[in-house]
Amino acid sequence: MCFTDLNSEGADALHDLSELNAALNQHAIVAVTDKFGRIIYANDQFCEISKYSRDELVGQDHCILNSGAHPKSFMEKLWKTITSGHTWHGDIKNRAKDGSYYWVSTTIVPLLDAQQIPYRYIAVRTDVTSIKRDQEILRQYTEIINSSNDPIISKTLGGIVTSWNPAAERVLGFSAEEMVGRPLSLIIPPERIAEETDILARIGRGEIVQHFETVRVRKDGQHIFVSVTISPVRDSFGNIVGASKILRDITESKIAESELRASEQRFKQLAENIHEVFWMTDPSKREIIYISPAYEKIWGRKCSTVYDSANAWIEAIHPADRERVVEAAKTKQVSGNYDEVYRIIHSDGEVRWIRDRAYPIKDSSGTVYRIVGTAEDITQQRKLEAQLLQSQKMEAIGTLAGGIAHDFNNILGAINGHAELATFEAGDSKVMTAHLQRISAAGWRAAALVRQILTFSRQQQPDREPIKLAPIIEETVALLRATTPKTITINAKISAKAPMILGDASQIHQVVMNLGTNAVHAMKGGLGTLTIALEEFDTKNGQAPSHVAITSGRYTRLVVSDTGHGMDQLTIQRIYDPFFTTKSQGEGTGLGLAVVHGIVKDHGGEIFAQSTPGKGTEFSVYFPAIDCSDDSEIRIENELPLGNGERILYIDDEETLCILGKTMLERAGYRVDIEYDPLQAIKRIESSLKLYDLIIVDFTMPHMSGTELAQYVVRIDAGIPIILSSGYAEGLTPEQTKSAGIKALLQKPFSYRGLCEAVARVLNGESLETGFYRGPRNKAE
Repeated sequence: MCFTDLNSEGADALHDLSELNAALNQHAIVAVTDKFGRIIYANDQFCEISKYSRDELVGQDHCILNSGAHPKSFMEKLWKTITSGHTWHGDIKNRAKDGSYYWVSTTIVPLLDAQQIPYRYIAVRTDVTSIKRDQEILRQYTEIINSSNDPIISKTLGGIVTSWNPAAERVLGFSAEEMVGRPLSLIIPPERIAEETDILARIGRGEIVQHFETVRVRKDGQHIFVSVTISPVRDSFGNIVGASKILRDITESKIAESELRASEQRFKQLAENIHEVFWMTDPSKREIIYISPAYEKIWGRKCSTVYDSANAWIEAIHPADRERVVEAAKTKQVSGNYDEVYRIIHSDGEVRWIRDRAYPIKDSSGTVYRIVGTAEDITQQRKLEAQLLQSQKMEAIGTLAGGIAHDFNNILGAINGHAELATFEAGDSKVMTAHLQRISAAGWRAAALVRQILTFSRQQQPDREPIKLAPIIEETVALLRATTPKTITINAKISAKAPMILGDASQIHQVVMNLGTNAVHAMKGGLGTLTIALEEFDTKNGQAPSHVAITSGRYTRLVVSDTGHGMDQLTIQRIYDPFFTTKSQGEGTGLGLAVVHGIVKDHGGEIFAQSTPGKGTEFSVYFPAIDCSDDSEIRIENELPLGNGERILYIDDEETLCILGKTMLERAGYRVDIEYDPLQAIKRIESSLKLYDLIIVDFTMPHMSGTELAQYVVRIDAGIPIILSSGYAEGLTPEQTKSAGIKALLQKPFSYRGLCEAVARVLNGESLETGFYRGPRNKAE
């Protein structure tokens, strides 16, 4: 030790301090400063804790040990205390030479001179660094516990609460004063006490219970869900003396979880009970996450096949649609523009139409992480759309047909009528007669064609009466046998018990003939069998095939089937379209099945076609049955009725038809005047009251219609019978004809016999206004 800088007085003092130091505990840390705060003595313990040598310390200001941990006010107060002659005691944080810190419990005693003024300061210190460190750790732990959002509770193994942090007060409602020293069972529901006993037993064995979900009771009585982690608390000897609990309030998450389960259950019930297929995919993994049970019904395949292979649904798509749908799924699903209609092939081979839509689900960053969609079976809707389209086509054709029917029938009337008259004048010329008969036959075929077009477009009602179908079909089968190749066998299964229907015999004949002819053509050039069956069908006794939709009741069912080349579904969808044909050019007009369709519909019936390529076709026709005896016959007069000089006024804006009508009627014994203008005809009638026994007037004329003229004539003379003739009388009702005094409706083109019969029957007092009268059918029809 160096004392060269100290006076003798200081040396004496140091001698005294040495003795003092020896007297103190050997662990004491002792230092002495002069009245200016300079270190004049430091013992070995002081050097050891400060990591300075004695030579480095002596003569230095005590501030060399200043850690900066204490505020300036602290140091000023300390210095003021000791310079005033008073002892100071407290804890000081110092800094060692190596920069580390240590805590010392310090007592500073001032040494006073004779004037009671401090001239030395003795500082005796004790190292409390470990105690301070433990206190700091404890303080930090306490701060963590108190700032925790989760309740942290400690208790004895007997269940007595020993600590209760602020979060426990906030969550459970009890304050620390209310809970510390009391049993934890205050917050445990009675039914959970056994649960707590079991947990304490596990803690006593040293186990840690993590994330145990249970229920606790708040001070206000409300039950909350908590997740509890419990750890054992040990004393300094390692003995388990209690338990520490961390609780987390999971009530909201439990409620949300319950609501989610309920929502998932509702979703599952909805998804599994709707008719549409609900599906969900993960676009990143390109796999199906969920598909509803409706898939099995619509696709006819197990849901498991889609989970096993995401391409299973693609394999079921019709080959003609597959590439388009796959490309749309790749490019449109993520953008939300996926809305595709395509065909699938059901496991039973049936083609079904599907409408498939998809919607992307995005996360908070805008990334698509799910794609959900619905797929519905729209097969029936497509069928209804096809039926509507078919109806619209028929309506369009009907409108066109109605537009030309009047003028065309006028032309045919002139051709047919003059051909008949020319035949009368041909005399014995067989060649001339043959030519005229061919002209007449062609004209009547043309008239029949117009009626067919009007019939299948439902612009004209057929003549109907109670008829039995068996004789008509037997006659048609006989005609087919005569014209069918010997390689084709015709099987007729005609039940005489099939009920009667209300219909037109010639049109029914045409239905059977057309269906039979088409069947024969389908088997052309090979062996085959044509089957024509007629039977009674009652929905009460028999079940119609699945493809047939008819109302309940009794029917007469006609079935025409063949073993020909058959048709695919696309062809079947068009077979009733006017002018659509699968025959080669020159072999058909495409009107056959269109006419059949129109006839069946106008008879209140239904027609259904089933066909398989390579296996043949079957047409089933259902006509509503009626309860009627079979003794009704159409009475046709064999002798041509002639006139006896009766006066007739014939009115038509077509000059040719006026002259033709005049010629025919005069040949039959009547006196005839003609008028081309309805206004001039009225003047003639007004000036010649009671002159005419009958008026024949065209329906469509310039200035005035035939019904308007008839109404005017009735007001002048209600006793004059009127016959209305027309090539096409659109919208004319029986009420209109009756109010106009019209006794008969004469359909153009009419034959010589038809005109004569209509005139004779009206003059005899008969009323034929319920429908158009054409007289006996011409054989050419």
